[in-house]
Amino acid sequence: MVLINLTYIDFFSGAGGWGCGLQMLGFKHLGSYDINESACCTARANFGNQISCLDLTK
Repeated sequence: MVLINLTYIDFFSGAGGWGCGLQMLGFKHLGSYDINESACCTARANFGNQISCLDLTK
């Protein structure tokens, strides 16, 4: 049996709903990025400090 460690980085993550689903499937969260400060605050409640609130176009 081969075990694979699945990881993900969430770009344009919003509040982190997609990431919560991936974690429920066994994926390891490496980080999230979004520009919306309110969404980042919610995501930090779900994932801790692995959230970066910034404009990725710059």
